Amino acid sequence: MSLRSTLLEATFAVVLTLVVGVGRVLAQESTWFVGGTGLVDDTGEVYVSASLPTNLVASGLTYVRVTSGPCEAPASDYVVYEAELSPASTSTQLYVGVLEPIGRFATPVTTPPGAFDVFLFGRGDTGGFTVVLNGQTPSVTFTVCFRAP
Repeated sequence: MSLRSTLLEATFAVVLTLVVGVGRVLAQESTWFVGGTGLVDDTGEVYVSASLPTNLVASGLTYVRVTSGPCEAPASDYVVYEAELSPASTSTQLYVGVLEPIGRFATPVTTPPGAFDVFLFGRGDTGGFTVVLNGQTPSVTFTVCFRAP
């Protein structure tokens, strides 16, 4: 095999690796909107509340994930809670839900009947949310993520 053939094959292999690699990166882009982060306090509670520059309700991003890792990471690797939010009975711009443990590291939540852990609201072009989660290990950072159901 000539040097020229070897160089052509090597170049083709590099180009193919780059094309396939870029395809894999693009396929793994996150579909999650990161709302904010919060640190668990000494009592085991994490409280995250934020105003948002966009209306997530109007955008249909009413599925929430609260995780100790990246939004798109598998629930088997981190503490993860999720909920599909539903409209509150009095408003189409207020969605509420109760977080459910997902994966092996999340512990059951003790939300009283009729209470909610997550509130998501829209107001014109903007919005906001509040998440409260109890019974967690102090000093762990949680991220609140939203996507379409």
